[in-house]
Amino acid sequence: IPSIQQIDRIMSSTGSAESVVSTIEDDKAALADYVIKAKSKILDLAIRGQLVPQDPADEPAAVLLERIRAEKEELIKQGKIKRDKKESVIFRGEDNSYYENLPTGEVKCIDDELPFDIPEGWEWCNLSMLGTTNIGLTYKPTDIDSTGTVVLRSCNIVSDRIDYNDLVRVNTPIRGNQYVQKNDILICARNGSKALVGKCAIIPDLAEPTSFGAFMAIYRTKCYSYIIHFLRSQYFRSVFFEGNSTTINQLTQDMLKRAVVPFPPKAEQNRIVSKIQELYSVISEVEAGLN
Repeated sequence: IPSIQQIDRIMSSTGSAESVVSTIEDDKAALADYVIKAKSKILDLAIRGQLVPQDPADEPAAVLLERIRAEKEELIKQGKIKRDKKESVIFRGEDNSYYENLPTGEVKCIDDELPFDIPEGWEWCNLSMLGTTNIGLTYKPTDIDSTGTVVLRSCNIVSDRIDYNDLVRVNTPIRGNQYVQKNDILICARNGSKALVGKCAIIPDLAEPTSFGAFMAIYRTKCYSYIIHFLRSQYFRSVFFEGNSTTINQLTQDMLKRAVVPFPPKAEQNRIVSKIQELYSVISEVEAGLN
């Protein structure tokens, strides 16, 4: 037992140390919050055309959209994909306004729905114009089999990447469009936690045939490297944050298909992706220091 004077000095020193530790913890939490905000801001600048400079020599996005449309029509003609009878198409009219051609045949001006101006050479479109989407496989607990087909679930998206540590395998019939392909974007479409809805990752090289669960969705597009960043933007998240009135938070197929995309020329997409990767690399070093 120390003397009363020593006890006072110990208590004073301990209090000072705890105060320093508390300050460090608060600063660490604040920095972690700044990291999240920095990533969000980078994506916001990217989809507005403010992250990298435009190049007038780039092929306009309208030309790329027309090429994507022609390729899609060819796939439909070959029977490789089905025509989406509920597809809506966004186009720019002769008056330079944007219109949406709805599945009902109605054509409406959507200028008031577009949240910001985009640079010259960009176009507004929707995800159904750029690719295809499917919902996943429904299976029963009795279908689970250690020798069956891998089924990716929400828990297999960790830190924006596919994680194979917690896999489920099933032995049940699987349709062709319920298998994933390399560079598909796997999206959590339904979850009890709103924060987890919309998390996504690009499918890497596959070692074996792989499917995905019913609460997930696959979006397939040749512009996956740009679109994955669009899907992670706060602007896209507002699509389902504002559109959910049910207790089960979900990103429906219709919400996904009709999500409006600010679409840059292909060359600029490449520059945007490279810049995001460069900036995220710096942020990753900060995150590693925090951990």
